[in-house]
Amino acid sequence: MFVNRQKELDTLHREYQKESASFSVIFGRRRMGKTALISAYIKNKPTIYYYATEITRHQHIEQLASQILRFINKPHLKDIKFSDMEQLLIFFSEEIRQRQEKLIFAIDEYQEIVKVIPEFSSILQKVWDIHLKSMKIHMILCGSALSMMHSETLAYDAPLYGRRTSNIHLKSMKFQNIKDFLPFR
Repeated sequence: MFVNRQKELDTLHREYQKESASFSVIFGRRRMGKTALISAYIKNKPTIYYYATEITRHQHIEQLASQILRFINKPHLKDIKFSDMEQLLIFFSEEIRQRQEKLIFAIDEYQEIVKVIPEFSSILQKVWDIHLKSMKIHMILCGSALSMMHSETLAYDAPLYGRRTSNIHLKSMKFQNIKDFLPFR
């Protein structure tokens, strides 16, 4: 059941409909429904979804590479290794360059990557500015560490400042929306 997030879902759908690249930042405290919002939005759309966890730099590169390689469906590249995140993101941008349909590239729990790869936002800034911003892509960064999401994406001195085309601050559900969960009305 998906309740009380229609306005936010509509915002994401509008971003997807844009002809140009779009970049959304979703943030809010834990257990507010950020992942559920993304899941509802990406349903039946071409998507690379990466849920970051507390792992090493090398494991992030491997796991994100695995998601990308699975999406582009080139079995002969299954053993390719990437030395760093910038190399992986450039490879990704080259592989999707000719897409006709918009691709969603979502990173959930963004703060987990930034913890172990502090330069990741700067790398993403560079790859976005040089490659991705002219492609059919909807980039989504989602996180629950509010201060980190602000310092990495929203603040004036943030590496990704000025790239976002929308941001969603997901707050707790309003009391009047509890009725939507009940079987009777």
